[in-house]
Amino acid sequence: MTDDKFIFLTETKAFTSPINPPQMNNHGNYIVSLGNVVRWLGQQAEELGVEIYPGFAAAELLIEDGRLVWCGPLAIWALARMVSLFTDLI
Repeated sequence: MTDDKFIFLTETKAFTSPINPPQMNNHGNYIVSLGNVVRWLGQQAEELGVEIYPGFAAAELLIEDGRLVWCGPLAIWALARMVSLFTDLI
């Protein structure tokens, strides 16, 4: 990247600002794909022994004896379903 521009867009026109706000200045910074960074971080974590379960939102974690035993709304639904099936058998 060789140039930074701050452009205001409307439905029909684009206006280039004569100044670039400091928050929008990327000079000296790296620009990366967030997806690639997250993929790389996941690989690094798995190499360290971390178990990753994509597709599960961890709203809260319950840890007993150093082990993860609960993880978010899907786990709550699964437990409720198991309790329901168990009580139907009694």
